[in-house]
Formats: sequence, structure tokens, C-alpha cells
Amino acid sequence: MSIEDYQRNLRGVNDGTNFSPEFLVGGFLLLKIYGVHSQQQSVYDSICKREIVMPEEHTGQLSFEYAWKELLTRSRQSGKLMTEWEQGVSKADNKPELVDMAPALSAFMAIKDEEEMTCIRTAANLTSTLLVHHIVLKLEMILDKEAKITHEQFATQIEARLGSGEGEVAKGPDMKVWSKGQGLNDVDWASTEICYSPIIQSRSTTTSYDLRSTAESSSDTIAHKGVFLIAVGMRYKGYCANLGRSIIVDPSKEQEAIYNLLLSMQSEMLKEIKDGVSAREVYQWALDIVKKEKPELEKNFVKNAGFGTGVEFHDSAYLLSSKNSKRPKTDMVLNLSLGFSDLLDDNGKKYALHIVDTIRVGADRSTLLTEGAKSTKDTLFFLNPENEIEVEEDKPSKPSKKAPVKPLVNGSPVKNKTVGGKVLRNKTRSAAQEEVLMTAAAKIKEHQQQLHEGLQSAGLAKYSEGASGGGEKEGKTWKRFQSYKGESALPREVENRKAQTIVLPVHGFAVPFHINTIKNASKNDEGDYTYLRINFQTPGQLAGKKDDTVLPNSLLKTLTLLSFVRSSDGHRFDTISKQITDLKKEVNKREQQKKEMADVIEQDVLLEIKGRRAHKLPEVFVRPALDGKRLPGEVEIHLGK
Repeated sequence: MSIEDYQRNLRGVNDGTNFSPEFLVGGFLLLKIYGVHSQQQSVYDSICKREIVMPEEHTGQLSFEYAWKELLTRSRQSGKLMTEWEQGVSKADNKPELVDMAPALSAFMAIKDEEEMTCIRTAANLTSTLLVHHIVLKLEMILDKEAKITHEQFATQIEARLGSGEGEVAKGPDMKVWSKGQGLNDVDWASTEICYSPIIQSRSTTTSYDLRSTAESSSDTIAHKGVFLIAVGMRYKGYCANLGRSIIVDPSKEQEAIYNLLLSMQSEMLKEIKDGVSAREVYQWALDIVKKEKPELEKNFVKNAGFGTGVEFHDSAYLLSSKNSKRPKTDMVLNLSLGFSDLLDDNGKKYALHIVDTIRVGADRSTLLTEGAKSTKDTLFFLNPENEIEVEEDKPSKPSKKAPVKPLVNGSPVKNKTVGGKVLRNKTRSAAQEEVLMTAAAKIKEHQQQLHEGLQSAGLAKYSEGASGGGEKEGKTWKRFQSYKGESALPREVENRKAQTIVLPVHGFAVPFHINTIKNASKNDEGDYTYLRINFQTPGQLAGKKDDTVLPNSLLKTLTLLSFVRSSDGHRFDTISKQITDLKKEVNKREQQKKEMADVIEQDVLLEIKGRRAHKLPEVFVRPALDGKRLPGEVEIHLGK
């Protein structure tokens, strides 16, 4: 609300007349910053600065922020600078009027430029990476091993990922964690720090669940079941990002429903938070969703849905509450915090749920800057009932069966999470129930795998070198190419033509490929780099009409390989490409010679007949004629050995 709007609202309420402009006199300096060029705003400024806190709001986050602001306002600064300043002001003839610059500075710094936004994106990537690649994995390990560790110790271990110690015993950032993040290759680690000590809470926390950003991890041992609240924030070059997650082990249907409500609410809020929409309207939209979906939870909803963030982690000037009329602008960064507190589970114990993310305000909608470990498959874990295990143990008469094999997903088996000997499935309850129906499909999959292995073994035995196929195809074999018998046989030097093998880098490993598996090699120059492309034989290419090599049908599922290698040394790749081509020609020539000599019968050792004249066959011509001349010859008959 501007000063003109304020005057317009008070029009005619002074016993039918308007208030005099002198009654609304305010600080000229502050008004000038806001762009108002007249001396106004006394009452208006007082109302804006001193927020009215109702009696029912004397507890919780709003009360804490109000008390903290009052403490800062009433506290007296000390020091030489302030002492000299106060003395100079007291001696001045025209004493200046002091005004609070905090709201003006907050509005001035709220909109981020591109350089500031880059720092916030980096802080958001650091926070998301720390959550996904360390905190969640570490928590799963604690649950799996039922480790005894306190919330405070866990928080300390999280902080240590940025390094710990000093001097000779100092440890740098844990790159095993940070190397897995995106866009973190050029991070200035000296400018990276934790915004606050990570907050870890479970149902064993004696102080109960606390959704405030000022909460602390307690010294109680972490529970191994129930709701776990995680909150962590990172600061990069002075700019902050924050996120919070709820992880539930063996959730009830009510807890699932509430968590899904938070997910859908956050998705709707991102559409509503945009340029020009007031903080009051944002909070009211969230509250309307709660009233519509679960009206009984209205009293448990948070008193504010977040706050502005940036250089200052908690900017209360842009608090998303029901009383704040400030309007977020494009390129502002907010900490969107949605949650419910003081909820009761089936056993009557209190718990809380929240989802916190850092978002960027846009012209049409907001976008998430932090992400990860938020969907139900990543946050809801279900325990197998213990009675199912006992039932299986009470049936010794039946032969033991292998555990059902779950169908492969993209060629890799799905790993179930376990805790205390029980299986934790990282999926929703409905998906966990559907798994029971997949048992028959799993058995079929296992049987098909056994049949495939049998056919493959039979094919290898039938078409292995030296085995006979019988009939007209007798003599045609599948040749097994082997470059080295083991890893220890790999050559130390790169050039080794005796093994007829090309060694290629694959995911950081030196992998040998026999030259017979390679179709051809080509070299292309693009800009400053040279690309070496190696085409491999595809299934079926080795079994041509005129080729003696025959592949069984069970082996025609071999993966087609394509390899690209890039280097800035073009001359080196010229040499490598030529070497591959020459080696391929040598092998092809050698194979062709073997085929030509395949039907040649090796002559036995002849024993010359002595004591008598050998029988001769005259006028014999050699086919084809040597040197193009048809010359007759003689054949002598001797004894074979």
C-alpha cells in the first residue's frame, strides 16, 4: 500500500472530513527512497513498522520473529563509532530525524541480477546434492543397520562434508559427494558454507517436532521408525538456498494422504506465486487448498508459507503470511515452506510434516531451484509385516523356494531398502500391494532366464570350434575370438599387434576388442578436435553366404557397439586410424589365405624308389598354367610314407 492509498482509505473518517496532511507527516529520507517527494507518513510509517501481534499469535514462528525484531529495535549499540555519532548528533543545531532503513534496503536487494542468481543456483545445487547423495543415503544406512547415533552427531557429520579440521590435519570437501552434483565443477569452496547447523528430527526428539528454521538437532538417539524431518541450507558467496524434506518409515494411510496434499499444494503454489501477487494472497491460496481438501487440518497449518532469502537467509519483509501486503517481483528468491504441525498418529503421538524448497519468482509462475528426494517413492518406506516371515518359518515340510525375482528395469535389478531385517520398499502403499501380484510374472521371468541359459550353452557346445554341425553344414563353425585370458595379460604398452587387439577407453577402463569384432574405423576433424569413430560388427554380419562362420540364433542378441574417441592431437589419431586399418587388412588377408588353403591336401613324405626306374606319366599339364604358359611335364610315381 502506498501513502496515497493510505490517505485515500482514510478519506472522510475524521468526523466526515479528511485528516490534515500534517497529521500524516513522516520521514523525508525514507519517502525519497520509495520515490515519494512530499513530507508525509507519520501514522502510516508507525503502522508499517510495528506489526500488531494478536494474543493467539504470541507463540510459534510469528511470535519469535516479532520478539527478535523488537529486541533489535530496542537494543542499544555500543562502541567508539556510535558514541561519537551520538555526541555529534546531540551538538547539532538542526538534529536529523532517524528512520529505519531496513525495509528500504530489503526492497532494494530483493530483486536479484544475473550474477546474484548464478550464486543462488550454485547454492541450490550444493544443497540438493548434499541431500540426495549424502543425507538420504546416510539415513537409509542408519535405518538399515539400526545404528545408534544422535541427531546432533548426524548433523555434525553432514557439516563435515564441506571439510573439517585446521592446519596439517585439515580435510577438504568430500568430493565423493560433491562430484555427483550438476554444475559444481568450478565451485569456489572457500566461499561455500552451511547457513545453519542441519536440522534432523525424529519421533525420539524430546522437544517434539519443530518446523521453525531456528530449531536445533537434539542430543537424543535417532529413532528407526516414524517421521524424520530434515532441513539443510547452503550459502555460496554470501547467497543462501534452503530445503527441507519429510521421510516416513511405515506410514499410515492418513500420513500418506497428508504428504500427498503437501506435494500437490506445492505444485499449485508454484503456479500462483508470480510477479505482482501479494504475500497475503499467496498464503490465502494455500489455506484455501487445506480448507477444501482437509478442513480438519486448518488449525495445524503453518502460520506463514515461507520468506524471502538471498544475502540475508531470513528476510521477514517478504514473509508469506496472512498480514503481509508486500508483492514479490520477478527474479526475487523465496523460501517456500509448507507443513503441518501437532498432528497425531494412530498411537496418539505427535508428529509434523513439511516440504521446503527455494524458488525463483517469475512473470507467469515460479520455478524450483532446489530438488531431489521429494516424490513418494523416495520418501515413503513400507515394512514387510513380521507375521508373514513367521508363517513361512512354520512350514518346514515344503521345500525352500528362492525369493521371487523382481523383473529387471532397464537391465538392472531393483534394490529394495532393508531395515532391521525387513524390506523397505521405496514406493507407495498401492505399489507395494501390486508387488504381490507380480510373483507369477517373476517366476515366468526366472524360468525364461533358465531356458535362455540352456539354449545358449547348447549353442556354444554345438558351434564351438571343432564341433560338427552335421549334414551339409558340417565343417562350418562359430569361431570364438579371445584377445587375452585375463586382466593380468593386458599389455603395458599400447602397441601390441601380436594379440590382434584394439584397446579402447570405456568409462575410464582399458577394454580390449579383438580386431575381428571391428568392422572399420574412420577419422573426422571438427574444429579443434579430431574424432575417431570405430564401427563394430553387428549381429549377423559375420554369417554371410560365402562365409564359413555361423552364429547360432541364441547369440544373435549381441549388442551393437559404437565407439567415439575425441582428441586435440589430430596427427596421433591419423596414426591410430592407419594402424587399425592395416591390422584389419592383415587379418582379412590371413583369413582369406586360410580359406584358399582349406581344401588343399597336405602331401605325405615321399620315399624315392631305388634299384629300379620309377614309373612316369608324360605329357602332363598343370592347371592353371604357370606364368600364363601351357607347358607339358612328367609325373613320377614313388612310394608314400
